[in-house]
Amino acid sequence: MIVFTVHEPAEASGLPAEPALERADKLVFIKDGFAWLAAFPYTAVFWLLSHRLWGISVCYLASMAAIAGIVYAFPLSKSLGWLSMAAVHLLLGLEGNNLRRRALARRGYRMLGTTTGRTTEECERRFFDDWLATARSEQPGQPDDVAASEPAGSVTARPQSYVAIDNWERLKAALSDLKR
Repeated sequence: MIVFTVHEPAEASGLPAEPALERADKLVFIKDGFAWLAAFPYTAVFWLLSHRLWGISVCYLASMAAIAGIVYAFPLSKSLGWLSMAAVHLLLGLEGNNLRRRALARRGYRMLGTTTGRTTEECERRFFDDWLATARSEQPGQPDDVAASEPAGSVTARPQSYVAIDNWERLKAALSDLKR
C-alpha cells in the first residue's frame, strides 16, 4: 500500500474561498516513505532543489564539502569518508519527504489528510472522491451541481449522478494537464 499526505496552501485572509475544483490543482501529494532520489549521491541535490528545499540544499552541499575536506586534510581512510557520505544520504532518503512536509508548513500549507491505495492514481481518486463530497456539503447555499443552477424545466437538466461524473472528468482532465 502507498500512503500520501495531502497539503493545501492557506487561503488569503478576507478573500472568498475558491470552489473545490479550482483549488484541486494547488494540492500537493507527498508520499510517505523512503525518498529514493534523495538517497543517491548524484541525484540528491537535484531532488532537493526540485522540491524548493533551498536551505537544506545548502546544508547538504556544505556537509559533503566538509566531509571531503576532512578526509583530504587529515590522514583518514577514504572508506571512512565514503561511509560518512553514505550515512548523510541514508538520512536524507529517510527524512526527505518529512523535510518537504515541514517546508510546506513553513510556506503556509495545511495538511488536509492522508490517503492510501495500491497506485498513485488510486490514492488521488480516493482522496478527490471524499474531498469533493465534503467540499459540497460544507457550502450551504451553493448549488451542489450544474443541474441545480439551471432553470426548472430546462432541457439540459440532468440527474445529479451524471453531473458528479462530469465533475470527476473535469478534475481528471485538470490533473492530467498538471502532469504534462
